Amino acid sequence: MISPETSTLAAIGLIVAPAINAGMLALVAWVVKKGQARADASAEAARVAAVDVKDAAQQVKVTLAATGAATLASLTAIKKTGEETHILVNNDHGVSLRLAASALRRVANLTKEPEDEAAATHAEGAAKEHDEKQRTLDQHKADVDTK
Repeated sequence: MISPETSTLAAIGLIVAPAINAGMLALVAWVVKKGQARADASAEAARVAAVDVKDAAQQVKVTLAATGAATLASLTAIKKTGEETHILVNNDHGVSLRLAASALRRVANLTKEPEDEAAATHAEGAAKEHDEKQRTLDQHKADVDTK
């Protein structure tokens, strides 16, 4: 038979156990709710960060395009200046070679010295070689420009 103490404990257990279970369930529900709130906040922070990264990437893309265009314009101007400078220097070099050849030929004609003749011949050869190379370069440039 069941003693009165056991019956009392069993009755208390029947009353208290559901209350403990309800308390535990409430505690678990609270923890889950807090965890969900934190997860939601983290997800929102990640979404905001993703938008910020997307905006930053777009800004980099725009800046890069502008910088690339400016760099291309600068390089084009530098290239043009370099080509024009080369043409001027090359033309001046040709003039100098022809002038030297002419002057040395006059000296050789006056002195009739073999050394002066050799210098005049060498200078004339250098001027002729320069003119031939310049013609080849000019023709090549004309061919490239027409394509």
